[in-house]
Amino acid sequence: MDYAFFSDFFEYLKDEGIGPSGIATRRKTLICTLEEFIRLDLLSKNYCKLIPKPKENVREEYLDVKEISRLRKLDLNIGSMEPGLNLTRDLFLFSCYTGLRYSDVISINKEQFKDNYIELRMKKTSKKIKIFLKSEVVALIMKYKSSYRKTLFPYRSNVAVNRDLKLLARWSKINKRVSFHTGRHTFGSLLANNNVPASHIMKLMGHGSMDMTGRYLNSDDDTLEKSVMSVSFTE
Repeated sequence: MDYAFFSDFFEYLKDEGIGPSGIATRRKTLICTLEEFIRLDLLSKNYCKLIPKPKENVREEYLDVKEISRLRKLDLNIGSMEPGLNLTRDLFLFSCYTGLRYSDVISINKEQFKDNYIELRMKKTSKKIKIFLKSEVVALIMKYKSSYRKTLFPYRSNVAVNRDLKLLARWSKINKRVSFHTGRHTFGSLLANNNVPASHIMKLMGHGSMDMTGRYLNSDDDTLEKSVMSVSFTE
């Protein structure tokens, strides 16, 4: 269990929607357990301690439309790595377009796909949601359509996807820490920046409260300026 193992593990928790406090609790438990292993000479080093403690209320990264476009247009004609990286990119773009978590994206089946929308019960919360699909999203689904598979997309592990995304972000000149969860946050943030009502975002993302939706509402300066300038304070 080295540093990479714990880094991937905490990225996985984040992708599953575990919040900073939940991750911090698991980190603390792991550190204590591994310290006991060291005391018993079962382990030489506690790499979990090197993973920074997650901070509460940190503004999460999301991609803007230019970054999404660069990622989508990135040439991946690179030999043996091409199929896996292409699949990772498409899974991530699907998350950007729908706001779905990794666990939901990878398990969507054909019965849940209804031409121009997807209706499913979210793995984490068991809440039923309906996601309407734009033409580019339907095109992604049709690209992987197969009569031999129940799911819409082929399987690729969460760990492999997050490792791929680090490469894809760098090659796309995206200077942000990108994980699969970034796709979900991108969906919510772009909806907010396009003045979609918070109540609609809450329903589309399957949130149980408006407080949860607020974590995704990162309105940029241009949007905030337009909001103020659109209001008349005098007759």
